[in-house]
Amino acid sequence: MQNLFKKIAISLLASATISTSVFATEISPWAISEYNTSNSICFISENIATQNLTENITKQEICDLIVNTYKKITGDTLIDNVNSPFSDTTEKNIILSYCLGILPAINDQPVNPNSPITREEFSKIIVNFLIATEKNIDIHINTDEILDFNSVSPDAK
Repeated sequence: MQNLFKKIAISLLASATISTSVFATEISPWAISEYNTSNSICFISENIATQNLTENITKQEICDLIVNTYKKITGDTLIDNVNSPFSDTTEKNIILSYCLGILPAINDQPVNPNSPITREEFSKIIVNFLIATEKNIDIHINTDEILDFNSVSPDAK
């Protein structure tokens, strides 16, 4: 089970940076295996599959990946008719990611679903995802090893 979880986590990370989509005819050689794994276990949503994955990933797209992966790992059926706490989106996977504590956001503030995520937002989302799945993984981070930790925004800490 731990091996499966590691494969899933690696596939999730890889699918966020892959340089092609499901319908593309080209794929970077280094990404073929991870992409095929992600696609075969249904992590790649239609929303992501139809986008140009050589561009930056958006908050909407990362939330699609996260919710698909969360469902696969936990087997949970998520309620998708929750009212949006955001002023600029009603997208169900953004709302579900927020309700699960995965998407760091502030109620009543714009979430900007089509904006690209930063590296610090991505890091925070991955840590929150691991916590939400309740897998027994040590995710303690020694902040002394992060040279620019003082420049990390408070929302990402």
